[in-house]
Amino acid sequence: MKQVLLIAMVLFSTAAFAQTGQQEITNYSAERVMKYRSKIELKPDQVDFIRGLYNQNTGAFNNLKWDLDEANLQLSELLKESKVDSDAAMQLMEKVMALESEIKKKRLAVYLSIKNRLTEEQQQLLSEIDGTDEVHIIDPRVELKIKNKGDSKQEPIFIVVDGKETKRVKKIKQVNPDEIKSVEVLKGESAIIEYGKEGKNGVVIIRMKNEQ
Repeated sequence: MKQVLLIAMVLFSTAAFAQTGQQEITNYSAERVMKYRSKIELKPDQVDFIRGLYNQNTGAFNNLKWDLDEANLQLSELLKESKVDSDAAMQLMEKVMALESEIKKKRLAVYLSIKNRLTEEQQQLLSEIDGTDEVHIIDPRVELKIKNKGDSKQEPIFIVVDGKETKRVKKIKQVNPDEIKSVEVLKGESAIIEYGKEGKNGVVIIRMKNEQ
């Protein structure tokens, strides 16, 4: 019983990382920097560097996130059993934490690489741009199942990436399902890391077929 309680405590304690440098990392996401490359006067070599960095890390992020999703699912199913195998639960918890740590390290490494590539003037220009942009995460999905009790306070954030436009919609029913290319679902700590407190109920990122 104490070990299962420890798992729950660890899960909640890791949320503290969400507030550490979250906005700074988001401000230097590859998507945001490339979106405002003209405004911050990125040089051709900087553009090529960021493109290469993004492409290089896409597969690594996807693989880690898929492994994390699987481990979380296994842990969740195990904890639902009437009698939980404490050793197995702790092993899965360690796997989840290791994967989360690796994802955070990679995100931090990308942030550092991008920020250090920009000049002080470019960093200043970027900081002066309104920082409310929605940033999509590397990890496209193709399925979406949402259980909703109708309480708007418990609903996730819905983000639609359509062509060059990224916008937030209040309800998923506002999106034409025939035009959906893929869907990504962020929940728990991952959602909070990327979207702050607004992501506490989850984030659904919907990419449309004409996304560029």
